[in-house]
Amino acid sequence: MGAILKLLLIIAVVVVAYYMYKFRSRPGVFKKSVKAAVEAAKKVAAEEEGRDTPPPPPPPPSGKVPVKLVACPKCGTYVAEGKACTCGG
Repeated sequence: MGAILKLLLIIAVVVVAYYMYKFRSRPGVFKKSVKAAVEAAKKVAAEEEGRDTPPPPPPPPSGKVPVKLVACPKCGTYVAEGKACTCGG
């Protein structure tokens, strides 16, 4: 029983290897996809060269805007720039 299973496994491996070789040896299958990828990359590179200004930076995550903090001259607590500290300084 074990010998039959081994024989079937070997036959299955040979069949799979044959069809893989047959698929890989077809002319033009991979050349077309590689050619399309190269042309797409050239197109993107040409578009990038045509730009004079760099693209804008991405927006901060979750819509939050960074705030510059400054130290209060009276108590030293950091508050948003342009805002008054609670100590009155």
